[in-house]
Amino acid sequence: MNLKELILADLKTNLFKKTMFYTFIQNNSGGKFKVNQNVAHYVIIEARSYHEANSLAENVGLYFDGEGDCPCCGNRWSAFYDEEGTEIPEIYSQQIEFVNNGQKQALRFESYWTSENNVILYPLGSIAA
Repeated sequence: MNLKELILADLKTNLFKKTMFYTFIQNNSGGKFKVNQNVAHYVIIEARSYHEANSLAENVGLYFDGEGDCPCCGNRWSAFYDEEGTEIPEIYSQQIEFVNNGQKQALRFESYWTSENNVILYPLGSIAA
């Protein structure tokens, strides 16, 4: 079964499953963070499974193959490989609040590494599959 078939099968079985929030934390590979309108230091995606979260993350610009990342610093992004999501949006066990359900949200989380808006939250349905 290829990845697309696996994701579709997962979506069918998890259609009415409670959603979870998956926090992707960017490693500053090469000494820099990549930040733009879709990607920040922290990207939180609401999804029904980790397969769906990984797929949606790739749709907004995250990648998990390490292509072009610094070999000594490691990969910029890591995929989820099991159901490690949380019931509420959080970073390092600290709750993140958001409003305007259905829209991408730019939020702030206190971080030593970044000073700009460093959190983007994607509620369920806000990313084209």
